[in-house]
Amino acid sequence: MIGVVITAAGASTRMGGGVSKVLLPLGGRTVLEQALSRVREALPEAHVVVTTRREDHDRVVALAAGAHVVVGGPTRQASVTLGVEALPVAVRHILVHDGARPFASAELFRRTLAVVQAVGAAAAGLPASDSLHLLEGAGGGRLARSVDRRGLFAAQTPQGARADWLRAALATAQREGREATDEVALLLEAGHPVATVEGEPTNLKLTRPEDLPLFEALLARVRPSKP
Repeated sequence: MIGVVITAAGASTRMGGGVSKVLLPLGGRTVLEQALSRVREALPEAHVVVTTRREDHDRVVALAAGAHVVVGGPTRQASVTLGVEALPVAVRHILVHDGARPFASAELFRRTLAVVQAVGAAAAGLPASDSLHLLEGAGGGRLARSVDRRGLFAAQTPQGARADWLRAALATAQREGREATDEVALLLEAGHPVATVEGEPTNLKLTRPEDLPLFEALLARVRPSKP
């Protein structure tokens, strides 16, 4: 049995305006609906849980018909934990996907799940292609040194793992008060091998208002309108 957790509980502070970015319009639907459609195309039998902000709960319920909607926590990790807890106990493999990534293809979901089932854990992503430099301090402003990008992997979602691995990794992190930005970090910390899955250049994450025109243009390329 397969479970999918779609994270949509973020504050979207960099988007401004106080509206959750996953509820913004994209191609006649919301960003969340676009992401959900890919999941359902890829894994129609999967149990899907969507995490959301409390103030968006009713609207997300209306948009995510067939999915179980839960109010998320104050951090991404807390929201993923709540989403995983909401899945049926019979689920054996879990994928986690950012609701703000509406262009992950159905094929990418299927390929990631296949690797998870084969080796236990996997994450979609791409080799780092930009030049990388370390900042002197957290506030930025000056560069301290360059970082060799060879061997570096820029993680995307979906990411996934055996349900028992992911549940245990989340529980341990919560107990020890550790916060991670994604599931890969938790799984690696727990000592589990995580395989890579070739991601997609179009699997972008909506972050800022200026991303929206790009996403509208990209939608026409990744899913052309039927004549």
